[in-house]
Amino acid sequence: MRIEDRRAVEAAVENWMNAWERRDPDLAVCDYAEKTDWTNVFGVSCTSRAELRTVVADMFSQPHVMAGHDTVIGQDIRFIGADVALAKTGESSGTANCSAPGSRWERGTRRTSVSSCEATTAGRSSAI
Repeated sequence: MRIEDRRAVEAAVENWMNAWERRDPDLAVCDYAEKTDWTNVFGVSCTSRAELRTVVADMFSQPHVMAGHDTVIGQDIRFIGADVALAKTGESSGTANCSAPGSRWERGTRRTSVSSCEATTAGRSSAI
């Protein structure tokens, strides 16, 4: 693994996180390959960058999705080949108040992780 490849993967993860802060679907998908394989926790799947951009733009337009703030609390990048890396990013999220006070869905902090497979070429990373 070359240090510039690791930095390219880190930059791709940072772009994704910044896109959520800015509500910028173009930034969110800029590091995805044209043909991709993306599935979220709710089972929504996309197979192209264009399709993913549409889905992300829709998510960014929904106040309940955008409530709260995510903070990266850890990141593990492991190269499994000369040009393929697995990235696992741990997040701490201040979530929206989705229910009555005292319920298990009350506003609070939750910890999640995002995993991606990245291919690096000439110091550039693409999520695949």
